[in-house]
Amino acid sequence: MQNIKKTLKSKRFWLGTVLPFALAVAAAFVARYQLEISDGVTANYMAGQWPVYAPLNALTAFCLTLVVFALCGSFCTFETVLPQIIRLRACGWEVLPMLSYAASALDTRFGRAADWKQRLEEATGHRPLEDLREAEPLGPKHMAQALVIAPCTGTTMALLAAGISATPVTLAAKSMLRGGRPVVIGVSTNDGLSGSVGALAALLQRKNYYFIPFGQDDSYKKPCSLKADFTQLPDTLEAALRGVQLQPILL
Repeated sequence: MQNIKKTLKSKRFWLGTVLPFALAVAAAFVARYQLEISDGVTANYMAGQWPVYAPLNALTAFCLTLVVFALCGSFCTFETVLPQIIRLRACGWEVLPMLSYAASALDTRFGRAADWKQRLEEATGHRPLEDLREAEPLGPKHMAQALVIAPCTGTTMALLAAGISATPVTLAAKSMLRGGRPVVIGVSTNDGLSGSVGALAALLQRKNYYFIPFGQDDSYKKPCSLKADFTQLPDTLEAALRGVQLQPILL
């Protein structure tokens, strides 16, 4: 009996015997869970039949409904985009906000950066991602199903077209594209039909890039300006997850 008590108190026993056994059991449950899900068994059934799977169900549901939502420096568009974030939440999406360097740092006549961060956190329940370290693991760790960049400026489109991942938003796109995840673009730029038209054309031909339908927002005063119809964002995202571009793309 004395030897048994001594063994149970031994760190080597817990690390060398109990921990490997617990990990093996966990791996077996995960494998069984994945097998049953692949056979078409519903998550509700799994939670009822295998209570130990409930945490796995919750984690899986969270990962399968998480979208990263990046806002770039088209500040005049923020008030238009914010309601679409709320719509996504209402549709069951978990939204993880992200800000470009400009959107994160600049106070403009459309609002202070700190106020926008607070509003995004209140709308999503998450603090906005703001740097490269937070953007890099999104794809490799399978943290989200898709990346939405809305509004997407001409500068960000040019960086994406050139393969430059030096900002949080462009690195997030590179990270998501690595695993074949869709990147949804909501263009908003004054030079969409002039200086940025090359980047726009390049991204339209790229695999896993999808565009919220867009058109000229003021053809007389700003003939080169393009802006997405952000009310079509939820439909565009749903189509992108099926590998389909929502049509018509030009409005």
